[in-house]
Amino acid sequence: MIPTIRRLAELVREDRLIKLVRLLWGLVLLALPVTSFRYFPSFYGTTFIRPLAMFPLALLFPLLLIIAWRTHNLQKPPGSNILLGFLLVISAATFIGALFSPVDLHGQTYWGRALRAWFSLGVGLIFLFTAFWMNRTPADLKRSLKWLYLGLIVTFIWGLAQIIAIYTNWLDYEVLNKIQQSISLGSLKTKRISGFAYEPSWLADLIQILYFPWSFAALFTGYRLTRFRWFEPVMFLLASVLLIFTFSRGGIVFAVIVVAVIVLFAGRDLIRGFLAWMVLPLRLRRNPGFSEKIKASGLRLVLLSGAVVVLVGVLFTFSENRYFSNILNFNKSKSLLDYVIGISAGPRLAYAFAGLETFIHHAWTGVGLGGSSFYLYDYIPDWIMTYTIEINRLFTPDSLAVPNIKNLYVRFLAETGLIGFWFFIAYYLSILGNIRYLLITKDGYYRYIGIAGLFIWLAVALRNFTQDSLTFPIMWVGFGMILGFVNTFLNQSKNLPGNEKA
Repeated sequence: MIPTIRRLAELVREDRLIKLVRLLWGLVLLALPVTSFRYFPSFYGTTFIRPLAMFPLALLFPLLLIIAWRTHNLQKPPGSNILLGFLLVISAATFIGALFSPVDLHGQTYWGRALRAWFSLGVGLIFLFTAFWMNRTPADLKRSLKWLYLGLIVTFIWGLAQIIAIYTNWLDYEVLNKIQQSISLGSLKTKRISGFAYEPSWLADLIQILYFPWSFAALFTGYRLTRFRWFEPVMFLLASVLLIFTFSRGGIVFAVIVVAVIVLFAGRDLIRGFLAWMVLPLRLRRNPGFSEKIKASGLRLVLLSGAVVVLVGVLFTFSENRYFSNILNFNKSKSLLDYVIGISAGPRLAYAFAGLETFIHHAWTGVGLGGSSFYLYDYIPDWIMTYTIEINRLFTPDSLAVPNIKNLYVRFLAETGLIGFWFFIAYYLSILGNIRYLLITKDGYYRYIGIAGLFIWLAVALRNFTQDSLTFPIMWVGFGMILGFVNTFLNQSKNLPGNEKA
């Protein structure tokens, strides 16, 4: 009798543990929009990348390790061997970088920067493994998307309040700004919305990597996780409104490119079906009747007119925003370099040039993870010096700024050398190879996940040209979720008759 009661008590504790784990995972997803939480421990440093999601993650990850230890089931994501090779290479690059003995920069030492970089990468990998372990089944996906969409709704409400405060007098801008500053290190912008993020471009990254993929995949495949057919289209619309009012040039252009690539390469049947539906009224004979033909034609004209009105409205909104519209003001009398500087992209290009120069001088070994900042001052090109305030401030005597490359690919070239860079590319391509398994299946559920995964993969690939953060949680969360379902799909495929040895 006593062993039975003890066993029941263990089951109750296990059930409560599972519920706690699911709640903490939901809080991680819900907190992702807050990118620069103000209240972090002082040892974390002065970086602006302070995800609120790290707090529930700090409680969740140890619990997942305990569960894995108790169940003897510690699985690893596909491609982990390549990832391990990448970590070994950048470990060697870090120790080799120390041998170059770079001079301290504004009180920061090489090993201080290296440890911060490794800590950032470690946090990112914890996000990756946590998302992988928490997403295996359709029930897991429903729970995850419930929290994701809840975060989108809350972000949309806050973003809508910012739009109203910026463009009307209905809400007090200063009051909203104080609320924003009580949560985030950033402040509200005067013409662009940032949601809970530090700046508008970070909100744009959040939308195109976290929210767009799943709602777009539902529209693209017709697969729904709920009985409400309208839900995912509404979520896609909310995310689109937020993205437009960020006026993030990179975020908007990248989202358009990703959608176009997926439609062209994975949606040929969808395009053919849509075109056939559009011309269907022209093929109708007098049966079922002339009135039916007029009705069908009217529906299509209304949809086309609505699309044109929305497109014109969006373009007009962009043209009224100087930050966004200046990308269209290309003066043929000026060089391409002058154009890049004129659209405020000069500093990023200069940092990338400096990073490439650093790579050229240390092509095989790199300068160590986190070590590129010590070399950028020497290689920033002369053509940027007199054009931008951001660069000029770096060279003022009282400046304490530490520059970053702001391009993840160039950063890995400069800090880990060719070998580390190609290990990273190999790992990144392995993720695409795993997503392909989901895309070629005829199962609607897995194809839906595959389209979302392809969207995430393309969006992150483009985003990494403009950012170099290793912590960046939404990248790791997105990949972790997709790899969790890939792992389940591959295990199911191996267990099919005839595939036991696969």
